[in-house]
Amino acid sequence: MSQRYLLTALSCISLIACGGESLPSGSLNDENQTDGGVPAEVTPDYTPRELAIPSAGTCPSFDAPGKFTLTSNGVERNTYVFFPPERPEDMPVVFAWHPLGYSAEALNSWLDLDGMAERLGIVIVVPNLRAGAQTWGFYGDPSYDLTLFDDLRTCLSDELNVDLYRVSTTGMSAGGLWSTFLSMERSDALATAFIMSGGTGMGMAYKPLDHQMPVILAWGGPNDTYNTGSFTIYFEDTTLDFAGNLLDNGHDVVLCDHGLGHLMPAEVVPMMETWLLNHTLGKPSSFFPEPFGLPDYCVIGTP
Repeated sequence: MSQRYLLTALSCISLIACGGESLPSGSLNDENQTDGGVPAEVTPDYTPRELAIPSAGTCPSFDAPGKFTLTSNGVERNTYVFFPPERPEDMPVVFAWHPLGYSAEALNSWLDLDGMAERLGIVIVVPNLRAGAQTWGFYGDPSYDLTLFDDLRTCLSDELNVDLYRVSTTGMSAGGLWSTFLSMERSDALATAFIMSGGTGMGMAYKPLDHQMPVILAWGGPNDTYNTGSFTIYFEDTTLDFAGNLLDNGHDVVLCDHGLGHLMPAEVVPMMETWLLNHTLGKPSSFFPEPFGLPDYCVIGTP
């Protein structure tokens, strides 16, 4: 799949988020909580990726949750950072990337991410696409969005009480493809990923991850496609390509075919809570061999 093909296909993709009315009161697993920021079961010499020096030299002051503007890699970027007013210790961090043609504002509106952050005592980061960019950094120059991730991770660590062992990424469509790319390029900074309609293929080659990272991959079956008129992108194929490479390299993978086509699964919010908040960098996943708390259509991937 060429980069031109991916870009053309994704330029007109639509997304609908539904469900999320019946949610658990909280999914944080006590076994994954940290003591002084370092989980007891993590290998002592295993540490997260070194924090980068902010590319602009300074960080925003996160006085209250909301929209922030920062200069990253020489470009002005805006992003939403949601967190509870009381700022509990060692908050997990979730990066959520919006689909092409949509916005951070729309993603927050669909999924109530600001409410989720306050309800669960976590940080949720929702960046907007760089002005003038055709899509996220899986296409073209990835340095802008990689630097944005690095800058935000450093600034969150400096300004908020976050747990660098529990940073994760999620996204759908273009956001899912970017989360795929980020998982390969920054696996040493991520505990896990929840990727919806993403994956690898001809336009984005697989790259081995730096550590054994559990991943959940969701897609909408063979109808998870978009026809541009000239080309069709098959997200089932890209998802299974990524899954096959991960499994061949010894990673734990959960596969969730929700069968809804190119849409988010109806249970996206409880899936985010259940999966993303119950993983710790360097610690084995507790979802294997049984993916507890996930929909019945989710199964353990096998090589």
